[in-house]
Amino acid sequence: MKVGYFNPYSIQENLLIKIYKYTRKPLQFKILRYLRYPIGLIFKRLTFELVVRSIVMPVTAQYKDMNFIARSTNSQFHSIYFDDYRDCFEPDVFATIDQFLPQNGVFFDIGSNWGHHSFIAALEKGATVYSFEPNRSVYNDLKRISSSLCCDHLVNAFNIALADSDDRLEITQIGFESGIATISKDFLSDRITGRQWPEKLIDRITLKKAIRKKVDVRRLDDVVGSDVKVDLIKIDIEGAEIQCLLGAVSVLKKSQPKVIFELHTDALGSVAPFSDFFESLGYKLYIVEPNVSKQGCVFRELAQLQPLTQYNILASFEALEISL
Repeated sequence: MKVGYFNPYSIQENLLIKIYKYTRKPLQFKILRYLRYPIGLIFKRLTFELVVRSIVMPVTAQYKDMNFIARSTNSQFHSIYFDDYRDCFEPDVFATIDQFLPQNGVFFDIGSNWGHHSFIAALEKGATVYSFEPNRSVYNDLKRISSSLCCDHLVNAFNIALADSDDRLEITQIGFESGIATISKDFLSDRITGRQWPEKLIDRITLKKAIRKKVDVRRLDDVVGSDVKVDLIKIDIEGAEIQCLLGAVSVLKKSQPKVIFELHTDALGSVAPFSDFFESLGYKLYIVEPNVSKQGCVFRELAQLQPLTQYNILASFEALEISL
């Protein structure tokens, strides 16, 4: 399938952004990587303190020729400025939106952060977008940018988390990266366990405490009106994806939308319980293989996945035509 990949965003980089890019830039020599490692640790600790203190550090950004204000202390704006994303951010998600979201369709962006994919769907496809972001400060970014881009009539923003029951839970952000704030205790535990000892030592010396805030949790079936027919759902909510799907069974049965969701495989590379869930609804799962340089994308029926790897998996009720 042919896909016209592009990144419509640009940003005026301040010192924080330049340092963040430096800490992530590939270096040729191992000794330089070792020397940069402590710089990255100190940077992430200092920037997390800025987030804790609600310091904004605004910069001007653009969607094509339209300006908006980006909060550089929201790390997820790296989708604009990291070198890896210069041509396209998350090309597998971009390709899915390009191919399967019809013009003037309906798109659910669950775990939208500041709205990178939401605004592409709204401005390029004229789609009606439902954006769900439980982190209050990030949700405020979403609302501010929506207003600046004149998208309020298309982008419906919800400051809630989605799961399989109504509740009020704690969302936790343990570092500078807003994109890994989560309500999933298992996901949080894995992140904490996976930290290396120098980071743990710095956190202990500086008395670092995670940001924890209560958020409302709803079932998607209870939030969306019965008259809404959705075409495409994107789910990226840091370990709570299956709970969200379990709360969206009625929406899935009624609209039979395509669903692209983030999956972190276990040590065996298993896709359960997702495969069981979607099979019960008549869906098939596909690997998305984008090729940005060749402006193409292949969707392959899912077989075996690599263990301990992050994927975006496409679920489709209609069988996809596999082509190279």
